[in-house]
Amino acid sequence: MCRVHFPTNRRAWATSQDENALSFRMDMPGIAKEDVKVYVDDNRLVVRGKYNQPKEIAEDESHILAENVGTYSAELFLPDNVQSDKIKSQMKDGMLVVTAPKQVTNVVVE
Repeated sequence: MCRVHFPTNRRAWATSQDENALSFRMDMPGIAKEDVKVYVDDNRLVVRGKYNQPKEIAEDESHILAENVGTYSAELFLPDNVQSDKIKSQMKDGMLVVTAPKQVTNVVVE
């Protein structure tokens, strides 16, 4: 289950997995690394971000400075086999990547 609140110019998560980990990717252009918080709360991966981008708008030879201000919020419910204490996130070039390692269970076949 995923609950997301974001401005209309943001896309939803891209997810993938293999036998070792789940990976989540999110385009977050214009949001600085220090304005993004990623944490786990009650088996939910929570991402919060805020942005404040000034824009210059030319209007009849005068310039108006406007601000594009907003917040981003997402919660993703994690499966039971994720090692919550080992989740890592990286923000680079407007892309947030979160890697959630899975618990590996070795099954002995007799």
